[in-house]
Formats: sequence, structure tokens, C-alpha cells
Amino acid sequence: MVSSTANNSTPAVASASTASSPGASPHGTIPTGNIGVTLADQGDVHQVLKNGSASNGSAKVTDEGGASSEEDSVGEMAVTSGGHSGADMRDISQYLPLYVIPLSGLENLANLQAKIQQGGDTAGEPTELQEKQITVNIAVPQGASDDVFQMPMNTADLVHEIRLVLSDRETTCHRTSYSLQVDGTAIDLFAEIKQYEQIKDGCTVRLVDEPYTPLEVRRHVRQFLDLQNPLDNENACRSEEGQAPSFLIPATFETEAIQQRSTSMDNASVFDPPEYCTPDCTEASLAHLIPGLDEKQPRCLKRFEPSGWNPPSGGRRLKGDLYYYIVEILEERRFHITASVSGFFVNKSTESEFSPEPETKAVYQTLVDLFRDLSPGFRRNYSMLIKRRFKAMLTPFARVALSRPNYLWVLPKCKPTWDMFRWEDSLPQSELFCSKGYEDVIPFQCRDWNEELQTFRDLPHSTGQEINQRERSLMRTQFDFIQMAVRGAKGVVDGSISPINPADDYRSQLFIWNNIFFSLGFDVKDHFKDLGGDHAAFAAPNNDLLGLKFLTFIPSEEKLYTLGTAVVDYRGYRVTAQTIIPGILEREQDNAVQYGSVDFGKTNQWDADFAKRLNVVSKWFHLASHKIINHDEKELELSTSVELKGIIGNDKRYYILDLIRMFPPDIHFLEGMVSAADVGEAARKEGFPRKFPHKLTSFRPELVDSFLLQRQEAFENAFETNERQNHKQNQAVNGEASKPDSAKQEAEKAAMKDRLRALATTFGSASDEELDIRFNPDIFTPSVRHSDPEGVESKRQKEQIVNLGEFLLTHQIPAFIAELSQLRFEPTLSEGIMIRLRNNFGINVRYLGLIAGKMKSRPDLSYPFTVVVAELISRSAKHLFRQYAQSVGQQNLAAAVSHFLNCMFGSCPSPQTTTPQSLANVQIRKRRVKKPQADSHRQQSIDYRSFSPKTLWARIKTDLQDHYGFALDGDSIDTVLVAYSIRRNFLLRLFCRKVGIQILQKEYALANKRSQAFVDEDIINLFPVVKCVSPLLKIIHEARTYSASALKTGNIRAALDILSDCLSSQSVIQGGISSELALLYFETAQLHYLSDEVPFAVLEMEKAVVCSERARGLDDETTFSYTLVLAIMLYHNEQPLLALRCAYRARYLFCLLNPSTEPHGFLFRLDLSIGVMLHGLRYHQHSVAYLMSAVNISEKLYGAEHLETALAHYVLARDKACRGEFRDALQHQKVVVSIYKKILGENAVKTLEACQLYGQLTEQGVSYARQLNEIQRRGAKAITLVQSTFILPMSHMSICELLSVKNDMRYRVSNITPGLYLSTCGPTPDSDVMSQVAALLGNSGEDGRSAPGPSPPREKNLSGAQMSADDLD
Repeated sequence: MVSSTANNSTPAVASASTASSPGASPHGTIPTGNIGVTLADQGDVHQVLKNGSASNGSAKVTDEGGASSEEDSVGEMAVTSGGHSGADMRDISQYLPLYVIPLSGLENLANLQAKIQQGGDTAGEPTELQEKQITVNIAVPQGASDDVFQMPMNTADLVHEIRLVLSDRETTCHRTSYSLQVDGTAIDLFAEIKQYEQIKDGCTVRLVDEPYTPLEVRRHVRQFLDLQNPLDNENACRSEEGQAPSFLIPATFETEAIQQRSTSMDNASVFDPPEYCTPDCTEASLAHLIPGLDEKQPRCLKRFEPSGWNPPSGGRRLKGDLYYYIVEILEERRFHITASVSGFFVNKSTESEFSPEPETKAVYQTLVDLFRDLSPGFRRNYSMLIKRRFKAMLTPFARVALSRPNYLWVLPKCKPTWDMFRWEDSLPQSELFCSKGYEDVIPFQCRDWNEELQTFRDLPHSTGQEINQRERSLMRTQFDFIQMAVRGAKGVVDGSISPINPADDYRSQLFIWNNIFFSLGFDVKDHFKDLGGDHAAFAAPNNDLLGLKFLTFIPSEEKLYTLGTAVVDYRGYRVTAQTIIPGILEREQDNAVQYGSVDFGKTNQWDADFAKRLNVVSKWFHLASHKIINHDEKELELSTSVELKGIIGNDKRYYILDLIRMFPPDIHFLEGMVSAADVGEAARKEGFPRKFPHKLTSFRPELVDSFLLQRQEAFENAFETNERQNHKQNQAVNGEASKPDSAKQEAEKAAMKDRLRALATTFGSASDEELDIRFNPDIFTPSVRHSDPEGVESKRQKEQIVNLGEFLLTHQIPAFIAELSQLRFEPTLSEGIMIRLRNNFGINVRYLGLIAGKMKSRPDLSYPFTVVVAELISRSAKHLFRQYAQSVGQQNLAAAVSHFLNCMFGSCPSPQTTTPQSLANVQIRKRRVKKPQADSHRQQSIDYRSFSPKTLWARIKTDLQDHYGFALDGDSIDTVLVAYSIRRNFLLRLFCRKVGIQILQKEYALANKRSQAFVDEDIINLFPVVKCVSPLLKIIHEARTYSASALKTGNIRAALDILSDCLSSQSVIQGGISSELALLYFETAQLHYLSDEVPFAVLEMEKAVVCSERARGLDDETTFSYTLVLAIMLYHNEQPLLALRCAYRARYLFCLLNPSTEPHGFLFRLDLSIGVMLHGLRYHQHSVAYLMSAVNISEKLYGAEHLETALAHYVLARDKACRGEFRDALQHQKVVVSIYKKILGENAVKTLEACQLYGQLTEQGVSYARQLNEIQRRGAKAITLVQSTFILPMSHMSICELLSVKNDMRYRVSNITPGLYLSTCGPTPDSDVMSQVAALLGNSGEDGRSAPGPSPPREKNLSGAQMSADDLD
């Protein structure tokens, strides 16, 4: 029925969510994030294919190449820290979630937006796309009778929705081979309901079993095995088969189990924080990041595997046999199973004798039915397992595959299990009889990736339905391509794919697999010799990625095509994967290129048709046309850089590639190509130009946008000033003359145009009629000969680039540093800072050293300074690790990686590593010739043993100076951590995620100087880091924009409706769980919370957290913020146990994500929030600890006299008063009064209220002391006197309001009376106070609490006034 990636259930929907608002500059309208393309000179392949050594490789392309013929496949993959594990996720769109009901389309959004802007109410108004709602009866055969249930549908839905529901039901999830029929007629699954007149309200759709085919048998077997896998299995932890683990799902299961036991909630220990989340714990332990695997899952079978009697002989095939399997049931019996056209049955075969005849006459439609009769243990355990699998609403999110693979950097320890199918799934080709039910590579039937992508790009997209269809096809084909590209790249590095030129040096080898072209990131044939060699070859794909990203969004009618591309970093190698241009392999490279240069401008090709088509590209990228001298001394006019190549394929399409210089060159790092006189004054003061490892440096497009906006504003102001002055001069000369005639008006217009033209020339505009600033990307390239290098135009083009660099140094970097000064108090961690650096200010990462130097002496920038230094160290370590990993053989990788981690992160001064015995005596052969041997990368080097912490950190310091111009203080991990206040685990996490290292989840003694922290067994795996281009979901972006517009007008219901349509479109277009989907659910939850619909908000927020955990990672910053928001919503929804678990989890994640050892404003929020929650639940034993931590952090961070400090003291005073500790409560409330008097004034309302509370606490303290004395004198007879003299905790609504305000949640609190919530007559006193009283009488329980146990967690309606959280700030 479904492959292992779909897991019998539901994919979720997703959304393109990071696009900026309309009306911004062209580049500003593009979603942020790293997406990319690759670079490969496919023309080189033609020469390779000519030689004899390539013939075998060419033939092998056909044998190994190819892909599934399934057209209905999942799309979209953006930059992710991981590649594909070999799973097939193409069929995931067939298993959409049951809770995602497709609503009306988005074609009517423009009309809806107009209605919103007019202030009208959109509720209840029908649109053209709203279809009729019907209810159909679904009949499923169950033995002699039918199981009939009803299903609501929309006539615009696909028939396939019925199959989705069946895949999500306990009684039908194991069925795969069936058809759906109405009145005896089979219906097409991918047709709309309204296309069938028989399907109407009240009709019956019947499930009819169909005969099996080999493909259906493999699907059924995979589905059968997937149903037996637990939700937290090792595949999810390893991110295999499109899966990823979640914390919230097992936490929800555990909470439900506790609540089902009525006595458990009375046990106060269920609310106790874990040891790693206590207030005194500031360094996060890696041992608790991923929930442990549940080893108590019930087993249904001991073993199920293919039989050695496969494949069936020709005679048996004619009798219907398809496959044979061996099964061992729990009762220690073994059976041989035949999968036939009619179903499954037990045959008479044994391991030694083949007897395919049926043992009985019984033939079963499914394997579940067969084993239910064979094994009582299977029947019992399968029932338990399937009920657990379907009992929670969040469970579908645990089973649905991801749109993009997401690898974890720590993994729990997993026990190996016997599984023959898992081995087959890992193969790069599917020539064996079972491959998850889908042929990833069908011999002689390779998918033409390029033709699919270009055809889908050419699809019409004028209506909403056409846009949905086009984006759906593009994304799923793109995802299929990326999936195969990643598998192929891993095969290239691991050596499982043969090159087409095996006799050449490995660095020059090229690969073709599955109709995808692969090349390595080395400087082949000295193409980049003058630009930095291998460094330039490694950096070129990144530039190409950025250029292709923005090229994708050009609103042009000119037909220019780009290749499907991906860049994969794996084991230190960079592999570029590209689709193949039709006919490129049949031509020489020089003859293939019609436009551009293959040698960086020395020899150029030019085509008039290409030049015309590229005009729109140059305008979009703000590139200036420039005249150059070709090798034949002819003058050519180019509108783009010389590196851009134009190729006309055999399909008559115009392809452009190699977009490595689509943005202005960064002359600050072109030492040797430019002199100090070529840069601006500010650049010279900073020591530019500087040396850099390569010469392909360019400015970011966001910087270009900001510069153009600034120049446009300056141009408009200058023109306005000039016109005012000219008007005054005319009045001074002519006076208040009469109305000028037409001739004078025309003269004045002409004069104005002259002034405009002169001003535009002053600003360096390429146009005389408007400000049109362009940049020449080749102006500083020595290999390009300009026709007039010293002319006016060349000087103007150089000046524009110099001005752009000056704008970066004098405006953008100071503005970025100024914004960073507030980050100690904002919920922005390291990832947020880097996003601001690149996307908000357009600053390249190579300027981080300069930025760090400017922040070093400013105490208010200590936190961002720590973030920047940690980023610099991790990036330099990544540079070294890339070279380090390439020099190590595969059998030594675990030892080498663990040794590298010990040298970099461990405090042990001399870590030791072992070498496998097989390599102990290996001698590295010396090179006898200058040319490296073809297998040099395969030779097993053991030089890594000579690495030491001292040498590694010395190399890191050198790399930091070479790449970033930053001088690192310290020569070891300990000195660096102290000098820059960096957390060790944070730096470890940052490095492992960048280079793709998976380590074992446990507590590492990194600070131990006597022993090394890492051993070989701690290195679990190395995973690929992928960069690629994803299609932009324009309709989703528009829907989110309209939703924001509706919210601004106060029309929350319209905003919710639009987001619902957005989710529906995602289910159609993308189909898998993604980070965009998490954002959509988060926005929906916020709107429900804003509408006081807290239960619905909790439901949507839980989905957002699960999607974020699985798509972005358990330790992602977005996951952390979503988890905290969910905790607050759960508390508001009166789910205190799960709320506290989420709050504890959020605190743990913050300690892991926080790079600095200094106090942070968000840790203050977390401790205050947890303390207030525990205070409301009357568990003051732990609330006091968190509130005291909040007080200490606020005093260190904000100062002793700050309103935040006053708030922390106020809550702590209330908590102390509830415990009966009035002396301490008075001291804290006294601090509150003092702060309010100094900041707000003595007559302020808040000051008077604080003084009132201080007086009441004094009275209560005196009364409490008298009663305690009375208790000591009179004994148990006086215990009842205490019940009327205590201050109650803050009310539930007051706490919810406080939590919402302090955590920046948009929540509208109604019916809140300002004031102080105090009461002298309330319910039974708090258990802690009763424990004090009981202790005086000698009746204390074993745990220190009173014998009756704690009081109920919360009273819903307590009388009295309460203080507004807005006034507490």
C-alpha cells in the first residue's frame, strides 16, 4: 500500500513562509535562507566518453541509471543538514492526514483581500470555489458482513481522500490491494468527487479486494513491517526513511498514562522538575536531548524475511506464485509463506526441501489476517500495538514522512536488529526482488530529470488551479531529483558508483548515475588556477547557488532555463549534481557554449539571441552592460559576467549556467587584483584590501538592495532640494510674474529634464531619465580586456563598486552592531544573529572578524560577541576538518573523527587514538612522479594520530587570520572558553551540525584533563549536508500576506479562513511535514489564542511543535520558542502537568542553545514563567527556587533598580507569603516599593498598590506569628485557626496574563480587574504551610508534607482582585 517512508499514514502540509512583504525591492521579495545550485562543466564529458576507458562506464550508466516511473512524487527540499538515507518518499502524497480537510482553493484570494480592505465581513459569504458538502458511506468487507462508517467530504476533493481515511483506520490500515467502487463501477482515485454523478450525499462507496501484482506484494509487505515499528524506533532517530523523532509525542503519552491513574496526580513528584532542568543547572547535558527508545514495545513476530527459494520458477509463476517468505512466530514455529496473485497462504516448503503446494486451503487477503490465525501471540500483541499507534491525535505527525531529511547530531544507543529488508533498502539500485515497493532505479527506464523540470516550469500558471498544479509538479519532481542526487553523491564518495573516466585522477573523475551528472569540488584542469585553485573551486558552487536562487524568481517572458542542481558536502568532499542538458554529451565543450566564456574571459562566445534574452537578467541583477575585447580582437558587448554560459540544447531551449559572478565583486578581499587606491577611504582605514584564499568574493544581494534604496532616497532628496532652489532663483529673477505661457512651460520641462539628467549622471546612473544604478561584475577581473579600461564609463563602474563597499563599512556594519546591543534581552540566539547578518543587512560572513574586533571592547555587546566568536571558530574548524577527513581512509574515519573532537573540545592535553591492526604496518607509498596517482584519495593515511590539541588550535588560529582577519586569544579549548565566555556543548553542537557528525547521546566528560572524552564507538555516522533550490510557493506567500492584512483590520476570522486554505493548498502541493508547515500551524494557533479559543490554540500549537521538532530538529531555536509557547497555552487550558513538562523542556533547550555563560534575558523569562506556574499550582517548594533564580538573573542583567527586577521580587514575595514566610516576603516587597518609588514616583498608582500590599503582608505576618504561638501553647485544638489567615496564590487568569505578556504572546485578556489579589478567607491552606503546622504537632509525613497530601492544583473561581500584568512591567 505504501512505502516505508509514508508509513501507512498521513503526510502533513507545508507552506512557503519566509517571504517578505510586497512592495519591497526585487531581491527583498525572495524568501530568506540558503538555497542553491551547482556548477559543472558538462561539456567535458564528451571528451571523456570518446576514450575507451569510458565505454564500460557509459554502458554502466544504463544498467545503474534510471528512476521510478511514478509521476506522483513529493517535492521540495531546501538547505538541510543532511541528505537522504536511501528511502523512497515519492508516494507520500497519497497519504494525507485525516485532520487536513481540503477547503476551497485560493483563486478567490484577491477578491477576499479587496473585501477585507473595504472593511467588510467575509464570514458567511459563499465564493465561487466553495463546493457542496456531502456525506458518503464507506463499506469495508469484514468477514461475512460489512463494516460501514460515514465520511464527510467536499465535492471538490479527490476520490483519493477516501483511501487516505482508510489508511488511517485501525481496521483497514493493513489493506493495500483494493479498489473503490460505487454501484459496481470502479472510480479513479485521482479524479474529483464532482466528476462522478454516482457519488452523492448518502451513497455507498465499497472497498473491493483486487488481485496482487509483484509491485503490490512488495508494497503490502513493506506496509506490514512498518505497522510493527514503534513510533520512536531507531529509524526515526537516525532520520532514515523520511522519519525524525519527537519529544512532545512520548511526553503526551506519558502524561495521559499518569492522568488515567487517578492516584498519580495526587503525587506531588509528578510536577517535580528533572535534575537537568533545575534552576542551578546552566550547562545542558547531551544525555537528555532525544527521548530514549522504548524497548518494551510488544513484538508481533520473531523474524520475517525473504525465502531462499525466490524467485518462483516459470511454472510456479504460471500458477500465480509471486514471492516466498519465511516467518518465525512468537510460539517458536517457522512457516514458509507464498505471496500469490490471490493472496497469502502457508506452503509445505522447508529450508531443505521446496514444496510450494498449500498446506491448507485457506488463502488470506492480507498478512495480518494470516498471522492472526497462525499465532495467538501475534493476535494479542498486534492489537495492543495498533491501538497505541492510533490512540493519540498527534500520532499521524509521528508517522508522516518529512519533505526534507533532517539529521540529528546526537543519537541514542540503538540495538541492532535483524532485518533483511533494511539491507535491500540501503542499496543504491533496486534490482533485487523487493525494494520498498518502488523501483528507485529501473534499468533502461531512466527518468529524464531535465525534461520533467523544464516541462513543469512551462506549465500555465494564470489561475489558482494551474498554479497549484504547476507548483505541485515542480516540487515533487524537484524532491525526487534531490533524493536521487544525494544518494548518488554518497555513492560517488563511498566508491559505489563507477566513474566514466576511471583512468583519470580521482579529482578529475566524472560520474553519471540515474541521468544525473556528478563532479567533485576540485580545480580540474587548472580552471581556477588564478582565482585560488581548490579554494575557488569549492566556493564557486555557493556563488552559483545564490545566483540561481534569485534567477528563479525573475518575472520574465523570455524563456531562459536553468538546470536542476544540488550541492552535497559529505565526508569532506563537495559533490555537485546536475541534470543533463539534452545533447551536451554529444558535443565538445567549446562547441556547446553559444554565449560566455569557458576560460574566465580569455575566449568569449557571443550570440545575439542570447544577448537579447539576457537583458532582463541584467536588469534584475542590476548588472551593467560592458564592452570587452575578444581573443580575435573583436569588440563584444556583454550584459552579464563572462563566466555565465549560454547553451542551446537539442530541445531548442536556452540554458544558462555557472552564475558565479552575478553580484558585484567584493574588492575588499581581492588583494593582488586591486590596490589600496582602488578601495574607499573607510576601507583603507580598516586595512583593506586583504588577502583571501580565493578571488570569487562578491557582495550579497541584500546589500545591493539596501544600497539602491539608500541611493534612491538620496537621489529624490537631492532632486527635491535642487528644484526648490531653482524655484527660488526664478522667483528672485522674475518676481511673481503672471502665469507663464505654453512655450515657457515647455522650456521649463526641458530644463527640468536636463537637471534630472545631470543629477542622474552625478549619482552614476546608467540611464539619463531615471536613477538606474548598475554594477559591472568584470570590471576588476584581470583576464577580461575592456575596450576602454581608463575611460569615463569604466571609472564610473569602478566608483559604484567602491561606493557599495563604503556603504557596507560605514552604514550596514555599524547598524548591525547597534541592533546587536539589545540581544541580551531579546529571545534571539545564535541562529537569529546570523540570519540578521546575512538577510537583514547583507553582510558577508567573511566580515565577522571585522565585526568581532569592533565589539570586543564594548561590554554591552558581550553576548553577541560570544556568538560571533563561536561562529568564527566553528567555521575555521570546518575548513580544517574538510581537509582532515579527505586524508583519512574509510576504515579509520571513526578513530580519526573521535581524535579530532578530542583535540578540539576535550581538556585532555594529550589524547591518544588507536589504529586498526590491519593498518598498523601500512606504509604510505612515496610519490615517484609529480602527477598524483589516480587512487591517492583511497590510500589510507594514519597521519591523524600526530594531531594534538596544540597543533589543531594553532591551525584554527591561522585559519581565522587568513579567512576572517581575526586574532584569537588562547591556544586551547579551556583558555578560549574562558576568554570568550563560550559554552563547550554549544560549540560542539555548532561544529557537528556544520560538518555532518553524529555522536552518541551521553554525558561527555569534556572538562576532564586526565582522560579523553570521545572514543571510536561514540561516532555514530557522518551525514551529508545538502544545498539546493526549491520552487517558491507563490500562492502560499500571497495567502499569508492576505491573512496578515486581515489581522491588521481586526478580521481574525477571515485571517483564520485564509490560513486554513493555506494549509489545504500545502496538502495538495507539498504533502510532507516541513518547517513551513510548522510556521502555518503556529500562526493559526496564535490567531485562535487571540480569539480566546484556547483549546483550538493548544491543538494547533501541538501540531506546530511536532512539525518543528521533526522538520527543524529537536534542538532548533524555533522548536525551543514553540515549546515555550505551547507550555503557556497548555497551562491556560488547565493542563498543568504537560504544561510544566514543556516548560522544563524549553529551559533545557535554552541551556543547550545559549552560547554564552553570561546571564540572558530569556533565561529570566523561563525561570519566571516556570516559577509562576508552580506558584499557581501551589508547589512552592520548587517555585521558590525558580523565582529566586529569576531575581538573581534580573539583578545581574537589568540591575537592582529595574522594573523587571521589581516584577521578580513581587512574584517571589507573593510566593513566600503563600508559604507563610512573611519575613522574607516583606523583604522582597520592600524592594518592590523602593524600585517603584524611584522609577514611577511616590504617588504613582503602582507605588500605592505596592505599599498597600506591603502593609497587608505586615498584618498577615503578625497574625501568622500569633497563631503559631497559639498552636504551640494549645496544640492540635488550634490548628483550624490557621485556615483563615493566608494569602492565596495569584489567580489562574492573572498568571496566564502574566505569562502571555512576559513571553510576547498576542493574547487579549478580558474582564480583568486591576489591583492586588489578596484574601483573608480562602480554602484549605497550602500544603507547605500545613507541613509546618503538622511538624509542630509531630504529624509530618515521610516526604515532609502533611498527611492529607497536597491540595488541589488550582481553584478556578477565587474571589478577590488581581494585578494586571501590563502594570507589572
